[in-house]
Amino acid sequence: MPSIRRIWGISFPIMLSMLAENIIGITDIAFIGHYASTATKLNVAQGMIGAAGIGAIYYFVLFMIGFGFATGVQILISRRNGERNFAEIGGIFETGLLFLWGMAVLIIVISLIFTPIVLPLMMRSTEVTNIASDFLSIRVFGLLFSFAVVSFRAFHVGTTNTKPLTYASIIMAGCNIFLNWVFIFGNLGAPEMGVEGAASASVTTELLGAAFLFAYNGRKTIRRKFKLFVFAPASGKTLRNILNISVYVMLQYSVSLATWLMFFLFIEKTGKVHLDSSQLVRSLYSLVTITGWAYAVCTSTLVSNSIGEGRGDIVPAIIRRMVTVSACTTFIFVLPLWIFPSEMLSIFTTDKHLIEISVPALRIVAGAILCFSIAVVPFNGVSGTGKTQMAMIMELISLAIYSGGLYLIYLQYFHRPSVFWYSEYIYWGIIAILSCIYLYSGRWKKGMYEI
Repeated sequence: MPSIRRIWGISFPIMLSMLAENIIGITDIAFIGHYASTATKLNVAQGMIGAAGIGAIYYFVLFMIGFGFATGVQILISRRNGERNFAEIGGIFETGLLFLWGMAVLIIVISLIFTPIVLPLMMRSTEVTNIASDFLSIRVFGLLFSFAVVSFRAFHVGTTNTKPLTYASIIMAGCNIFLNWVFIFGNLGAPEMGVEGAASASVTTELLGAAFLFAYNGRKTIRRKFKLFVFAPASGKTLRNILNISVYVMLQYSVSLATWLMFFLFIEKTGKVHLDSSQLVRSLYSLVTITGWAYAVCTSTLVSNSIGEGRGDIVPAIIRRMVTVSACTTFIFVLPLWIFPSEMLSIFTTDKHLIEISVPALRIVAGAILCFSIAVVPFNGVSGTGKTQMAMIMELISLAIYSGGLYLIYLQYFHRPSVFWYSEYIYWGIIAILSCIYLYSGRWKKGMYEI
């Protein structure tokens, strides 16, 4: 049974790694928010935050395809690490990395061709559409580097050596803040690029993060232990094993983020100001849920490692402990959203009217985050057992109910977009119920040692 110290030792670097990934989007919104406050043309300023946010979510829909595949890599590496079969880990990592790079090139080409066609069909405002398209035309190239970063994260989380992720996180967070300041506002002699500057800063940050992780893992001790960077001919069997696990996770994450994009497209139809407001709330939502997501990834790793060690009987106890730790930690981070909502929102903008209309939504989201912190752990525990197909089914059921509930709320409360956020309670409530029913049924034990 993992101790609190071990849980924290694994989870904290994951939190920093996720913070680095999220800080890219969060600092983009923060800098764009302050840049929009200085814009002289009201029609340009309004919708700028929302357009960048829509572009960021669109990018994350594409990113989650690779993230889902990397989750399969992580589960397989965790299993081999639990078995002490270190020699196979390098081959799993390399097969996954090469596949992800090929996937990144394909996604970039498809996105550059079809995004300018698809976005105008989904959005009402021409100005918002144009800004989002300009952002994405640059941002999409980050997939080449972000897919490499998530491959390394799968490797380090799977082998429970997460310290290098801490170093990478610090580098990426610092670089992104600095580059946003340079590119968005045109400091240090750089041209003033606005929203396109945020996209350029993000791509450059991901490049630097990937470069650091390649350099760190190029050391002889790591390469020798895990047979890393041998780049032998890709194993079809290894790729099939990864895909057998990850294909469901890829579909699950992509559909989930696509539904999340639909949420903001509904809000976009209520007006630019409400879209901007929703992106401020989303940024804080993303920031505060990092702890819960880190504990969820830790849960998946501990469950998979325990099964690899032949100790599947302790899985329920691991999940119970992780739920307690996740809920208690998240509660601490949620408190400022309830007590100081205006101050938290002022991180992203100085527009008092925008802050004022965002406060009700933020208070609703604060409660939803607590529901999330409880539900996300058992849900990822299901994936950790290798039953990713069942996790996908749970996701699809939850998203179907969520989408129906969101549409009814949209029709009933069109002029009160803050109410849309109550749909988060529907989603995480269904996820929690389905995950607990499945785990307590014991059906996950069937064939759990066969991966």
